[in-house]
Amino acid sequence: MEAIESIGKDKLLITSYNGFCVVNTEGEVPKFELFETYYGTPLGIFKYIINDNKGNVWLSGDNGVTRFDPKSKTITSFNYTNSYLGMNAVPELAFSDKTKTLYISQFQGLNTIEVEEFLVSKSGNIMLSEMKILNYNIDTLPHSGQTIRLGHEQNNIELRFTNLSFTNSQNNEYQYYISSSKAGWTSMSSNILRFDNMGYGSYQLKVRAENCFGIMSPQEFVLQIIIAPPFWRTWWFNGLIMTCISFIIYGFFKFRDLQREKLEKLRHTIARDLHDDMGSTLSHIRMMSERESMRKDANQSFKTIADKTAEVMNNMTEIIWSINPKNDNLKNILGRIQEFAIDTLEPLGIEVNFEIDSVPENIKMNLEERRHLFLIFKEAINNAAKYSKAKNVNFTFYNEKNKMTIVFDDNGIGFDPLLITRGNGLKNMANRAKLLNGIFSIQTNQEKTIITLILTK
Repeated sequence: MEAIESIGKDKLLITSYNGFCVVNTEGEVPKFELFETYYGTPLGIFKYIINDNKGNVWLSGDNGVTRFDPKSKTITSFNYTNSYLGMNAVPELAFSDKTKTLYISQFQGLNTIEVEEFLVSKSGNIMLSEMKILNYNIDTLPHSGQTIRLGHEQNNIELRFTNLSFTNSQNNEYQYYISSSKAGWTSMSSNILRFDNMGYGSYQLKVRAENCFGIMSPQEFVLQIIIAPPFWRTWWFNGLIMTCISFIIYGFFKFRDLQREKLEKLRHTIARDLHDDMGSTLSHIRMMSERESMRKDANQSFKTIADKTAEVMNNMTEIIWSINPKNDNLKNILGRIQEFAIDTLEPLGIEVNFEIDSVPENIKMNLEERRHLFLIFKEAINNAAKYSKAKNVNFTFYNEKNKMTIVFDDNGIGFDPLLITRGNGLKNMANRAKLLNGIFSIQTNQEKTIITLILTK
């Protein structure tokens, strides 16, 4: 603390090395109000305190003499740059109630201020006096509160301001605030403000000024600056890109659907032609061969031709069924396996039992997958017919969560497990299961054989 003085009823002013403090002692608990800076300018050190008859407080400091108005809380500074005060620091102060005069000690002299007649030049309005923007045609300078709109390449801006306070105008101070900054008000080194490489967006610029006495301009200069983004950052360009990407994706899936439809039409055409043309031709050959083989003196070759033709017709029937796109769903495949099991096993006196859980309609299998699945259980059915000597076989399908399980079992005599590694049929079954990404297993003993295939959706 440097000095303390009463500045009114229940009010004290205390100076220090960093501004001053006003203390209100009216209540039980004193209230302190610090004055360390004024519009961002440090106040410095104060030592002497004097009250005048108009309620102002005069303080002597290292920067000259400062006047403080407790009512408006206005601070006005006087030094050698804006008054007749000399350069000596911390001059002594005295006030005469009789003459209403403030006395200020100076080096080998004395300065006086007649408080009743003392007037301080007010700060003038601030205005924009010059603006430079690359590739921007300026017809008239914008006024406070107006908006300027710029392109993204017009982001280098130079602004020159003028404070209409001409007393020692070289000592006028300027500060600015821009909405993109978190620093608050920033002091300007001169009346020129430059922004380089501003990003696109909307900015609010505020500029204020104080005259040589530290009195702030009565209003702020406000300018709204809008810098447009480059076209590749605009909403319509991003929307156009998204639309193009959507059309490309749609076109890809549409093209794939069209190709799938073409392939299905081709498969249907091939299946129909094989059935109509090849089927009728093979049927005719089989009938002629069987008729010739029934003669007494018939050559045995006709019987062989009829049998081979029947075998070819059966194989062709399977091929036609595989090609036909109507049979792509799992339900039709299981139905085909059931038909083959009945046609193959029931003529041999083997009872066939089916236990089929609900089959999802949406599960599709392509041509290769259908063929692998059918041939696995065709081989199992043929093996049961040829070697098992079973009385009963069971075909089971059940669906749970993400797994589909197909089981074919018989109560026959089983077979040697070593045949799994030696027999081509069993090897082919295991290989086809791998191609289906399924889990394949065979369990056998002298009383039964169980073949299991687990598929994931």
